[in-house]
Amino acid sequence: MPSNTVAEAFKRNILIFGESGVGKTCFNDMFVKGKHFALYEPFPASDDTESKLISVNDRLWCLNLLDLNASLFKDEDSTMNAALITQMISNADGIVLLYDVTRQASFDYITWDGYLELARNRKRARDDGELYPCGRQRFGCVLVGNKRDLAAEKRQVAKEAGEDWAASQGMNFFEVASSDRSAIEKVMEALVRSIERAENWDREDIEEEIKKREEQIHIPVREVGTDEIGRRDAGESRMLEEKSVNQRSRVFPKLGEALRKVLRKRPSQGEDTG
Repeated sequence: MPSNTVAEAFKRNILIFGESGVGKTCFNDMFVKGKHFALYEPFPASDDTESKLISVNDRLWCLNLLDLNASLFKDEDSTMNAALITQMISNADGIVLLYDVTRQASFDYITWDGYLELARNRKRARDDGELYPCGRQRFGCVLVGNKRDLAAEKRQVAKEAGEDWAASQGMNFFEVASSDRSAIEKVMEALVRSIERAENWDREDIEEEIKKREEQIHIPVREVGTDEIGRRDAGESRMLEEKSVNQRSRVFPKLGEALRKVLRKRPSQGEDTG
């Protein structure tokens, strides 16, 4: 491979996120150091990250991998560096949600509390100060059940449970054994495609917001009565809230649905609550 290949690749940060014992390190090592990947070629990495080149849709990607122990968020006595954890999550372009198919608790945590921790620690704005319209920066994501080779005798998490949850969040689902290189290859290819979708959605949303602001500059001002202003403001406020919920649901569908229910029950400004 030419020496300038790494420099020409699209660089993205990948986080392997799961509880202790689910196989994060094995998953990482098999992808980065495995010898049976025909499309990938490792190259020297820093002391903190392991990197790998991957070809997806005729484009070369340089993936920098880190793993994060989700159990740190559950341990009240944890000495974790909160600032470092936030930085790892906020800088991740793609995240693998990894659980152990032989441990129901690992699935339950990663698909609820762990997933919410990821959302809370995402960036609210780009480096140029432009806010993300959906509230937080999106990220590419896949759900992966590990230790499939042990499922026949020890399975606790039904495959259908993983499929259903992933579908509800608009992401791909996989079950793998850490020794199965071809399966892990498919996971990472799907993650790269998910990253591309997330980045495109964020860019489209921001471009739309900028366009609307520019259009509002040219809207003629007319005099209106205070009653009309009150009705208009109340209506616009509700519309903006609904739009914000819809945008968030593209990242976190379950959270979006919960917020929509709250908005439906809450009376509009000026309505008679009886």
